[in-house]
Amino acid sequence: MELSCNCGYTVNGADPYKMQGEMWHHAIRDHQDMLKQMSVDQIAGLLKDHAQKLGLSKE
Repeated sequence: MELSCNCGYTVNGADPYKMQGEMWHHAIRDHQDMLKQMSVDQIAGLLKDHAQKLGLSKE
């Protein structure tokens, strides 16, 4: 499985929760200002997108 950030940072692995953790760690470390400006709906969209990519969502 793989998750990618728009900046090109990529996370690979078998544990979807660890992958999400690694991606959020990257986002907080490298994109903090952008995250602070995101709305709840934008963050929810990211979570939904990650869940779909990792097979955690039935939608």
